[in-house]
Amino acid sequence: MFVGIHVDDMILFSTAKQYDWFCEEIGKRFKFTKDGLLTAVLGMTVERIGSGYQVAQTRYIESVLDRFGMTDCRPHWTPCDLGALIDELSTQSSPAADITKYREVTGSLNYLATMTRPDILYALSRLQEHAHNPKIEHAQAANLLLRYVKATKSYALHFSPSYDQSASECTLDVIEWRAPDGSCSESVHRWSDVACNRTDIEVYSDSDWAGDRGSRRSTLSAVIKVCGITVAAKSRKSKLVCLSSCEAELDAAVLAMKLAIDVSGLQLQLRSPPVTWPAHTPQQPMPFYIDNQAALTVIQNDIRGRNRHFDIRLQFIRQNINISRFLASYCPSDENVADGGTKALNRIKQKVSAQRLLGLPDE
Repeated sequence: MFVGIHVDDMILFSTAKQYDWFCEEIGKRFKFTKDGLLTAVLGMTVERIGSGYQVAQTRYIESVLDRFGMTDCRPHWTPCDLGALIDELSTQSSPAADITKYREVTGSLNYLATMTRPDILYALSRLQEHAHNPKIEHAQAANLLLRYVKATKSYALHFSPSYDQSASECTLDVIEWRAPDGSCSESVHRWSDVACNRTDIEVYSDSDWAGDRGSRRSTLSAVIKVCGITVAAKSRKSKLVCLSSCEAELDAAVLAMKLAIDVSGLQLQLRSPPVTWPAHTPQQPMPFYIDNQAALTVIQNDIRGRNRHFDIRLQFIRQNINISRFLASYCPSDENVADGGTKALNRIKQKVSAQRLLGLPDE
Protein backbone atom coordinates (compact mmCIF):
# COMPACT_ATOMS: atom_id res chain seq x y z
CA MET A 1 0.00 0.00 0.00
CA PHE A 2 1.35 3.43 -1.00
CA VAL A 3 0.06 6.82 0.11
CA GLY A 4 0.90 10.02 -1.79
CA ILE A 5 0.22 13.35 -0.03
CA HIS A 6 0.39 16.92 -1.36
CA VAL A 7 -0.88 19.56 1.10
CA ASP A 8 -4.51 18.44 1.60
CA ASP A 9 -4.74 16.03 -1.34
CA MET A 10 -4.11 12.33 -0.81
CA ILE A 11 -3.79 9.41 -3.26
CA LEU A 12 -3.96 5.82 -2.06
CA PHE A 13 -2.65 2.85 -4.06
CA SER A 14 -4.04 -0.28 -2.45
CA THR A 15 -6.49 -3.15 -2.57
CA ALA A 16 -10.14 -2.55 -1.66
CA LYS A 17 -9.64 -4.07 1.81
CA GLN A 18 -6.57 -1.92 2.51
CA TYR A 19 -8.48 1.13 1.31
CA ASP A 20 -11.38 0.51 3.72
CA TRP A 21 -9.02 -0.03 6.66
CA PHE A 22 -6.97 3.08 5.88
CA CYS A 23 -10.06 5.31 5.54
CA GLU A 24 -11.45 4.01 8.81
CA GLU A 25 -8.21 4.74 10.67
CA ILE A 26 -7.78 8.20 9.13
CA GLY A 27 -11.43 9.00 9.88
CA LYS A 28 -10.78 8.46 13.58
CA ARG A 29 -8.31 11.37 13.59
CA PHE A 30 -9.26 13.74 10.76
CA LYS A 31 -12.28 14.85 8.78
CA PHE A 32 -11.84 14.02 5.11
CA THR A 33 -13.80 13.36 1.92
CA LYS A 34 -13.56 10.17 -0.12
CA ASP A 35 -13.69 10.87 -3.85
CA GLY A 36 -13.54 7.26 -4.99
CA LEU A 37 -11.38 6.18 -7.91
CA LEU A 38 -8.71 8.68 -8.95
CA THR A 39 -9.95 10.93 -11.77
CA ALA A 40 -8.20 14.26 -11.11
CA VAL A 41 -5.32 15.56 -8.99
CA LEU A 42 -3.26 18.77 -8.98
CA GLY A 43 -4.68 20.04 -12.26
CA MET A 44 -4.25 16.68 -14.00
CA THR A 45 -6.99 14.32 -15.14
CA VAL A 46 -6.51 10.56 -14.93
CA GLU A 47 -8.48 8.39 -17.33
CA ARG A 48 -8.46 4.65 -17.91
CA ILE A 49 -7.78 3.73 -21.54
CA GLY A 50 -8.02 0.02 -22.29
CA SER A 51 -5.52 -1.79 -20.07
CA GLY A 52 -3.63 1.40 -19.19
CA TYR A 53 -4.12 5.01 -18.12
CA GLN A 54 -3.53 8.45 -19.52
CA VAL A 55 -2.70 11.59 -17.52
CA ALA A 56 -3.61 14.87 -19.21
CA GLN A 57 -3.81 18.59 -18.39
CA THR A 58 -6.34 19.70 -20.99
CA ARG A 59 -8.34 21.86 -18.56
CA TYR A 60 -5.18 23.43 -17.22
CA ILE A 61 -4.06 24.28 -20.76
CA GLU A 62 -7.43 25.86 -21.52
CA SER A 63 -7.19 27.98 -18.36
CA VAL A 64 -3.67 29.14 -19.29
CA LEU A 65 -4.77 30.08 -22.82
CA ASP A 66 -7.75 31.98 -21.45
CA ARG A 67 -5.59 33.79 -18.89
CA PHE A 68 -3.25 35.15 -21.57
CA GLY A 69 -5.91 35.84 -24.20
CA MET A 70 -4.83 33.02 -26.52
CA THR A 71 -8.05 31.00 -26.56
CA ASP A 72 -8.83 31.89 -30.18
CA CYS A 73 -5.24 31.87 -31.47
CA ARG A 74 -4.19 29.95 -34.58
CA PRO A 75 -2.73 26.51 -33.72
CA HIS A 76 0.94 25.88 -34.50
CA TRP A 77 2.40 22.38 -34.79
CA THR A 78 5.95 22.94 -33.51
CA PRO A 79 6.93 24.47 -30.14
CA CYS A 80 9.55 26.72 -31.76
CA ASP A 81 10.48 27.71 -35.29
CA LEU A 82 13.49 26.24 -37.05
CA GLY A 83 16.31 28.77 -37.19
CA ALA A 84 14.57 31.27 -34.89
CA LEU A 85 17.19 33.69 -33.50
CA ILE A 86 16.24 34.55 -29.92
CA ASP A 87 19.69 34.50 -28.31
CA GLU A 88 21.09 37.60 -26.61
CA LEU A 89 23.42 38.34 -29.52
CA SER A 90 20.52 38.60 -31.97
CA THR A 91 18.08 40.48 -29.72
CA GLN A 92 20.31 42.93 -27.81
CA SER A 93 19.00 45.98 -29.73
CA SER A 94 15.33 44.89 -29.68
CA PRO A 95 12.66 46.62 -27.53
CA ALA A 96 11.90 45.07 -24.15
CA ALA A 97 8.79 42.95 -23.53
CA ASP A 98 6.47 42.97 -20.51
CA ILE A 99 8.67 41.12 -18.02
CA THR A 100 5.82 40.32 -15.60
CA LYS A 101 3.59 38.73 -18.24
CA TYR A 102 6.57 36.92 -19.76
CA ARG A 103 7.45 35.31 -16.45
CA GLU A 104 3.82 34.37 -15.84
CA VAL A 105 3.63 32.64 -19.22
CA THR A 106 6.88 30.69 -18.79
CA GLY A 107 6.00 29.83 -15.19
CA SER A 108 2.60 28.44 -16.20
CA LEU A 109 4.15 26.40 -19.01
CA ASN A 110 6.90 25.15 -16.69
CA TYR A 111 4.32 23.33 -14.55
CA LEU A 112 2.85 21.78 -17.69
CA ALA A 113 6.26 20.63 -18.98
CA THR A 114 7.26 19.20 -15.60
CA MET A 115 4.11 17.16 -15.06
CA THR A 116 2.86 15.77 -18.39
CA ARG A 117 4.44 17.50 -21.40
CA PRO A 118 8.20 16.89 -21.71
CA ASP A 119 7.87 17.57 -25.46
CA ILE A 120 7.96 21.35 -24.77
CA LEU A 121 11.02 21.27 -22.51
CA TYR A 122 13.53 22.49 -25.10
CA ALA A 123 11.46 25.47 -26.28
CA LEU A 124 10.61 26.38 -22.68
CA SER A 125 14.22 26.17 -21.47
CA ARG A 126 15.26 28.59 -24.24
CA LEU A 127 12.58 31.05 -23.14
CA GLN A 128 13.47 30.80 -19.46
CA GLU A 129 17.06 31.80 -20.20
CA HIS A 130 15.79 35.32 -20.96
CA ALA A 131 13.37 35.72 -18.05
CA HIS A 132 15.61 38.43 -16.52
CA ASN A 133 15.44 40.65 -19.63
CA PRO A 134 12.92 39.45 -22.22
CA LYS A 135 12.75 41.14 -25.60
CA ILE A 136 9.87 41.35 -28.06
CA GLU A 137 11.23 38.31 -29.98
CA HIS A 138 11.13 36.26 -26.79
CA ALA A 139 7.50 37.26 -26.13
CA GLN A 140 6.62 36.25 -29.70
CA ALA A 141 8.36 32.90 -29.19
CA ALA A 142 6.37 32.40 -25.96
CA ASN A 143 3.13 33.06 -27.85
CA LEU A 144 4.23 30.54 -30.48
CA LEU A 145 4.71 27.95 -27.74
CA LEU A 146 1.21 28.71 -26.44
CA ARG A 147 -0.12 28.15 -29.97
CA TYR A 148 1.62 24.76 -30.06
CA VAL A 149 0.16 23.86 -26.67
CA LYS A 150 -3.30 24.74 -27.98
CA ALA A 151 -2.80 22.58 -31.08
CA THR A 152 -1.73 19.63 -28.94
CA LYS A 153 -3.87 20.13 -25.83
CA SER A 154 -5.26 16.62 -26.24
CA TYR A 155 -1.77 15.12 -25.83
CA ALA A 156 -1.45 13.05 -22.67
CA LEU A 157 1.13 10.96 -20.89
CA HIS A 158 0.18 7.33 -21.50
CA PHE A 159 0.80 4.53 -19.01
CA SER A 160 0.29 1.16 -20.64
CA PRO A 161 1.66 -2.33 -19.84
CA SER A 162 4.65 -3.05 -22.07
CA TYR A 163 5.55 -6.46 -20.67
CA ASP A 164 4.52 -10.06 -21.22
CA GLN A 165 1.64 -10.73 -18.82
CA SER A 166 2.38 -14.47 -18.59
CA ALA A 167 6.04 -13.78 -17.81
CA SER A 168 5.20 -11.21 -15.15
CA GLU A 169 2.90 -13.60 -13.31
CA CYS A 170 5.86 -15.93 -12.80
CA THR A 171 7.75 -13.16 -10.96
CA LEU A 172 5.07 -12.42 -8.36
CA ASP A 173 5.12 -13.78 -4.82
CA VAL A 174 2.02 -14.10 -2.63
CA ILE A 175 2.49 -12.59 0.84
CA GLU A 176 0.22 -11.96 3.80
CA TRP A 177 -0.59 -8.29 4.42
CA ARG A 178 -1.63 -7.47 7.97
CA ALA A 179 -2.76 -4.10 9.31
CA PRO A 180 -0.45 -2.63 12.01
CA ASP A 181 -3.22 -2.95 14.60
CA GLY A 182 -3.97 -6.52 13.50
CA SER A 183 -7.60 -5.70 12.76
CA CYS A 184 -7.55 -7.19 9.24
CA SER A 185 -5.34 -9.09 6.83
CA GLU A 186 -5.37 -10.46 3.27
CA SER A 187 -3.16 -12.16 0.70
CA VAL A 188 -1.51 -9.73 -1.75
CA HIS A 189 1.10 -9.96 -4.50
CA ARG A 190 4.54 -8.39 -4.57
CA TRP A 191 7.49 -8.66 -6.94
CA SER A 192 9.76 -11.64 -6.31
CA ASP A 193 13.49 -11.26 -5.64
CA VAL A 194 14.17 -12.28 -9.26
CA ALA A 195 11.96 -9.47 -10.55
CA CYS A 196 13.48 -6.93 -8.13
CA ASN A 197 16.93 -7.64 -9.57
CA ARG A 198 15.75 -6.76 -13.07
CA THR A 199 15.76 -3.18 -14.27
CA ASP A 200 13.02 -1.58 -16.32
CA ILE A 201 14.86 1.74 -16.60
CA GLU A 202 16.18 3.05 -19.91
CA VAL A 203 18.43 6.12 -20.10
CA TYR A 204 18.87 8.43 -23.10
CA SER A 205 21.19 11.42 -23.45
CA ASP A 206 21.97 13.85 -26.26
CA SER A 207 23.55 17.26 -26.85
CA ASP A 208 23.66 20.05 -29.41
CA TRP A 209 27.31 21.11 -29.47
CA ALA A 210 27.94 24.89 -29.17
CA GLY A 211 24.39 25.63 -30.24
CA ASP A 212 24.17 28.98 -28.43
CA ARG A 213 25.53 31.67 -30.79
CA GLY A 214 26.31 34.08 -27.97
CA SER A 215 28.06 31.90 -25.38
CA ARG A 216 28.75 28.80 -27.54
CA ARG A 217 27.52 26.62 -24.72
CA SER A 218 25.91 23.31 -25.63
CA THR A 219 22.34 22.22 -24.97
CA LEU A 220 22.08 19.01 -22.94
CA SER A 221 19.12 16.65 -22.84
CA ALA A 222 18.31 13.60 -20.72
CA VAL A 223 15.27 11.28 -20.70
CA ILE A 224 14.57 8.46 -18.25
CA LYS A 225 11.98 5.80 -19.10
CA VAL A 226 10.59 3.14 -16.76
CA CYS A 227 8.74 0.27 -18.46
CA GLY A 228 8.68 2.39 -21.60
CA ILE A 229 7.06 5.38 -19.84
CA THR A 230 8.85 8.73 -19.52
CA VAL A 231 9.19 9.50 -15.81
CA ALA A 232 11.90 12.18 -15.89
CA ALA A 233 13.33 14.54 -18.51
CA LYS A 234 15.66 17.54 -18.54
CA SER A 235 16.85 20.05 -21.11
CA ARG A 236 19.35 22.75 -20.15
CA LYS A 237 22.50 24.55 -21.23
CA SER A 238 25.90 23.19 -20.30
CA LYS A 239 27.60 25.13 -17.52
CA LEU A 240 30.92 25.02 -19.39
CA VAL A 241 31.94 25.61 -22.98
CA CYS A 242 32.68 22.20 -24.50
CA LEU A 243 35.64 22.00 -26.89
CA SER A 244 34.23 19.15 -28.99
CA SER A 245 30.98 17.33 -29.71
CA CYS A 246 32.40 14.33 -27.82
CA GLU A 247 32.88 16.44 -24.70
CA ALA A 248 29.35 17.82 -25.01
CA GLU A 249 27.93 14.30 -25.29
CA LEU A 250 29.82 13.23 -22.16
CA ASP A 251 28.46 16.26 -20.30
CA ALA A 252 24.94 15.19 -21.32
CA ALA A 253 25.73 11.62 -20.23
CA VAL A 254 26.63 12.83 -16.73
CA LEU A 255 23.34 14.75 -16.51
CA ALA A 256 21.39 11.65 -17.59
CA MET A 257 23.25 9.32 -15.23
CA LYS A 258 22.62 11.53 -12.18
CA LEU A 259 18.94 11.72 -13.07
CA ALA A 260 18.74 7.94 -13.59
CA ILE A 261 20.43 7.24 -10.25
CA ASP A 262 17.78 9.36 -8.50
CA VAL A 263 14.95 7.54 -10.30
CA SER A 264 16.49 4.14 -9.58
CA GLY A 265 16.96 5.04 -5.92
CA LEU A 266 13.28 5.99 -5.62
CA GLN A 267 12.27 2.77 -7.37
CA LEU A 268 14.29 0.71 -4.88
CA GLN A 269 12.80 2.55 -1.89
CA LEU A 270 9.28 1.75 -3.11
CA ARG A 271 10.02 -1.97 -3.00
CA SER A 272 9.17 -4.14 -0.03
CA PRO A 273 11.38 -4.20 1.94
CA PRO A 274 12.94 -0.88 0.79
CA VAL A 275 16.53 -0.90 -0.48
CA THR A 276 18.83 2.11 -0.84
CA TRP A 277 21.94 2.96 -2.85
CA PRO A 278 24.74 1.96 -2.75
CA ALA A 279 23.94 -1.15 -0.74
CA HIS A 280 22.13 -2.75 -3.65
CA THR A 281 23.04 -2.70 -7.35
CA PRO A 282 20.71 -4.38 -9.86
CA GLN A 283 22.12 -7.55 -11.39
CA GLN A 284 21.03 -6.21 -14.77
CA PRO A 285 22.54 -2.77 -15.58
CA MET A 286 20.39 0.06 -16.88
CA PRO A 287 20.65 0.44 -20.69
CA PHE A 288 22.27 3.78 -21.50
CA TYR A 289 21.88 5.07 -25.06
CA ILE A 290 24.23 7.57 -26.73
CA ASP A 291 24.14 8.62 -30.40
CA ASN A 292 27.80 9.70 -30.61
CA GLN A 293 30.36 7.04 -31.57
CA ALA A 294 33.32 9.13 -30.38
CA ALA A 295 31.87 9.53 -26.90
CA LEU A 296 31.16 5.81 -26.71
CA THR A 297 34.74 5.01 -27.74
CA VAL A 298 36.17 7.33 -25.09
CA ILE A 299 33.96 5.76 -22.41
CA GLN A 300 34.86 2.18 -23.31
CA ASN A 301 38.63 2.74 -23.66
CA ASP A 302 41.34 4.01 -21.33
CA ILE A 303 41.49 7.53 -22.70
CA ARG A 304 42.34 10.33 -20.31
CA GLY A 305 40.72 13.77 -20.31
CA ARG A 306 42.71 16.80 -21.46
CA ASN A 307 41.74 18.86 -18.43
CA ARG A 308 40.44 18.27 -14.94
CA HIS A 309 36.72 19.04 -15.40
CA PHE A 310 36.55 16.79 -18.48
CA ASP A 311 38.44 13.97 -16.77
CA ILE A 312 36.21 14.11 -13.68
CA ARG A 313 33.10 13.67 -15.82
CA LEU A 314 34.71 10.83 -17.73
CA GLN A 315 35.73 8.99 -14.55
CA PHE A 316 32.22 9.43 -13.10
CA ILE A 317 30.73 7.76 -16.19
CA ARG A 318 33.27 4.91 -16.17
CA GLN A 319 32.82 4.28 -12.46
CA ASN A 320 29.07 3.77 -12.86
CA ILE A 321 29.60 1.49 -15.85
CA ASN A 322 32.30 -0.55 -14.07
CA ILE A 323 30.01 -1.30 -11.12
CA SER A 324 27.34 -2.48 -13.62
CA ARG A 325 24.91 0.32 -12.90
CA PHE A 326 24.75 1.22 -16.61
CA LEU A 327 25.45 -0.49 -19.92
CA ALA A 328 26.40 2.10 -22.56
CA SER A 329 25.47 1.40 -26.17
CA TYR A 330 25.01 3.31 -29.41
CA CYS A 331 21.66 4.29 -30.88
CA PRO A 332 21.04 6.35 -34.04
CA SER A 333 19.93 9.97 -33.59
CA ASP A 334 16.56 9.21 -35.20
CA GLU A 335 15.88 6.68 -32.43
CA ASN A 336 17.24 8.75 -29.54
CA VAL A 337 14.32 9.88 -27.39
CA ALA A 338 16.41 12.74 -25.96
CA ASP A 339 17.06 14.27 -29.39
CA GLY A 340 14.02 16.57 -29.19
CA GLY A 341 15.40 18.21 -26.05
CA THR A 342 18.44 19.69 -27.82
CA LYS A 343 17.10 21.50 -30.88
CA ALA A 344 14.08 22.68 -32.83
CA LEU A 345 12.46 20.03 -35.04
CA ASN A 346 10.21 20.23 -38.07
CA ARG A 347 6.56 19.26 -37.81
CA ILE A 348 7.00 15.58 -38.73
CA LYS A 349 9.98 14.97 -36.44
CA GLN A 350 8.32 16.91 -33.62
CA LYS A 351 5.28 14.65 -33.77
CA VAL A 352 7.45 11.52 -33.73
CA SER A 353 9.43 12.90 -30.79
CA ALA A 354 6.23 13.65 -28.85
CA GLN A 355 4.89 10.15 -29.55
CA ARG A 356 8.05 8.58 -28.13
CA LEU A 357 8.15 10.83 -25.09
CA LEU A 358 4.47 10.60 -24.18
CA GLY A 359 3.71 7.09 -25.41
CA LEU A 360 1.01 8.38 -27.77
CA PRO A 361 -0.74 5.68 -29.81
CA ASP A 362 -0.03 5.58 -33.54
CA GLU A 363 -2.71 7.23 -35.62
